[in-house]
Amino acid sequence: MNAGVSNRSGRPVMNLFLGSGLGLVGLMLLAGLLLRASQAGCISMSADSFYAVLTLHGAGMIVGLSMCGMGGLWYLVRRRIRLNPGIAVAWPGA
Repeated sequence: MNAGVSNRSGRPVMNLFLGSGLGLVGLMLLAGLLLRASQAGCISMSADSFYAVLTLHGAGMIVGLSMCGMGGLWYLVRRRIRLNPGIAVAWPGA
């Protein structure tokens, strides 16, 4: 079943996606704590600011966890199909 594709170069790409995703989730954790502190009355935020941070928190968590999933999928698919790591980490327009 194994097509003989080396998965050695898949691990750095996976680590990049996982690290970036978990870092973003950590930042969104801080945004969530800010929201909870506002709800508890520890800090004051206007309603507009609260909902802006709430939107940032929700979108950031979705993107961060999606990046973690992309890293895992990259690693698993790399075991069967030859993938190019340069494409996975290429910046748009580069």
